[in-house]
Amino acid sequence: MMKCRFFYNINVMARLFTGLAAVFIFGTLAGCAGGNYGTLTWDRELDNKFERYEVLPDHSYYITGGYGAPAAILAIRNDYQLLNTAELWVPVPDVDSEYME
Repeated sequence: MMKCRFFYNINVMARLFTGLAAVFIFGTLAGCAGGNYGTLTWDRELDNKFERYEVLPDHSYYITGGYGAPAAILAIRNDYQLLNTAELWVPVPDVDSEYME
């Protein structure tokens, strides 16, 4: 009968852990060094408008996840442009309260 042994080389494990930690730290620092691309702030009045299915004037609407049950809805003022190179967001023409509901 043959016995199985597991052999763990501590030096290999330490190098692997150090490498993964370095990649994580580098990725975090690279993400922070990219510049200021905006902030997210909570607007209770905007939240209430969304719950009442109000459509914001002078905004373009986009969805992701399909028209029947979108995963997310995005409204962008018309003086901004959405960079949609991955085609994640689909524009929604002629949005009204009934469609939002």
